[in-house]
Amino acid sequence: MGEGGRAIAIAGANRPLGRRVAETLREAPWVARVVGIESDASSEWMDGVQFVANESEPRQLVALFQEFAIDTVIHCAFAADRSGTSSEPSGGDVIQTLRLAAAITDPKTSVRSFVVASSSDVYPVSTHAPLVYPEGAEEVGDDGSVAATLVEAERYARDVAERALHIDVALLRLAPVVGRGFSTPFGRLLAQRPLPVPLGYDPTLQLLHVDDAVKALCFAAERELAGVYNVASDGLLRWSQVPEVLDRPAIPLPPVPLGPLGAVVRSLGIPWIPDAVASRLRTGHAIDTTKLTAAGCSPTHDQLACLREVAGPRRPTQEER
Repeated sequence: MGEGGRAIAIAGANRPLGRRVAETLREAPWVARVVGIESDASSEWMDGVQFVANESEPRQLVALFQEFAIDTVIHCAFAADRSGTSSEPSGGDVIQTLRLAAAITDPKTSVRSFVVASSSDVYPVSTHAPLVYPEGAEEVGDDGSVAATLVEAERYARDVAERALHIDVALLRLAPVVGRGFSTPFGRLLAQRPLPVPLGYDPTLQLLHVDDAVKALCFAAERELAGVYNVASDGLLRWSQVPEVLDRPAIPLPPVPLGPLGAVVRSLGIPWIPDAVASRLRTGHAIDTTKLTAAGCSPTHDQLACLREVAGPRRPTQEER
């Protein structure tokens, strides 16, 4: 880490996404210090990163930001499924975001940049939805859904920019993230063999390679971006292409929620479509990422690379052996 550089605090630093961000930033020449904020500060040590307990009160966070002269906060615990810790769709962590926002805007801190790893699930899944969502698309209202909690949590982050004009707030709406060690709804679906394909539908598939997610978050922190940015790896796929890319047999299944029957199907080892992604396999869901590209950050990976990340190392053929 560079001398005289930035001091960065990462909320959710012991989660898969947060750890990858911390590992990248500790090697960055423009960063002087990385502090990981987690519920269990001693759970796993990382060279070059100082872990501290996740304080429950804003005033304790203020003291922490003062102690380490934090100027940048990256919120990698905003949505559990995007941080790699949940195989079910998750809303925004409203309480943690509220606490961070209160501490960041305290006049005793020197924070000037707040980067949030939000979720593209904020955009509605609907038969009337556009093929590709831009950042300015209408968001879901307060109806108690997963998307609604994301909107609510994002609202607290937006309040930071409104209450403290000197602080840049970047909301990065991440497409479903895939990576080794990541527990995500699409990862659970794509890991099955044979691979379920939605009977009667051929929706778009858009994923985000973990390396591209980390790249975007670090870029937003370094450049002190402000505003809303969609983040996904390059390109789009149709679900009908996935079995061939993964070199797996396919089994057509109706993309309908199974409810309590899902647990029975899983226990029998029968291929199934998780309720979490059933609606997406009927309508598809994709986001426009040109705004982030225009800012200077383009994805390194495409959708084929994302699928290969899910599939793991290719096994050699009989001839290659």
